Amino acid sequence: MEQQAELLLVIEIPESKKILCQADGCGHSVYRRVHVVRESGKYFVYGEDCAGKIFGKSLKKPLIPQERLNGYIPSSKDIEQLLNNTREFVSNIEKQFTKPEIEDSLETPNFSKMSDAELQKFCLNQVKDEFRKEKKLDPDLPGWAGWVNSDAKALFKKLRGDSS
Repeated sequence: MEQQAELLLVIEIPESKKILCQADGCGHSVYRRVHVVRESGKYFVYGEDCAGKIFGKSLKKPLIPQERLNGYIPSSKDIEQLLNNTREFVSNIEKQFTKPEIEDSLETPNFSKMSDAELQKFCLNQVKDEFRKEKKLDPDLPGWAGWVNSDAKALFKKLRGDSS
């Protein structure tokens, strides 16, 4: 009987926090293109090569699209959870990265009814999302705050109709 396996997501973790591939007999440390697979109700973490050897082309596109995870850098706590409770890790990632789809389906907010503080927060969040999705950068990393804040300020002025 063919193995029932499902590719849930592919992530990259910091090289300094490499983890061990869980393929039988592998033992290699991995950090790029870490594949999280559900097989017969159990969760496994593999490197790209081992996932390919084990499952061949039977693995379809990940359930959580790669473009949604661009810019995501797992924390030490996330990596610990990935290794110790992969099911919960996947559940948390699903919640975190499927939220934008829900927000996208909502009506555009009425900017004129927002306070300056609310609109500034909205602009900052929009710019941070843009950095993650389009520029593939983590806006919360040191060095990006000035650029992010400048873009958020420009968006704020545009939405308020201030052309100065």
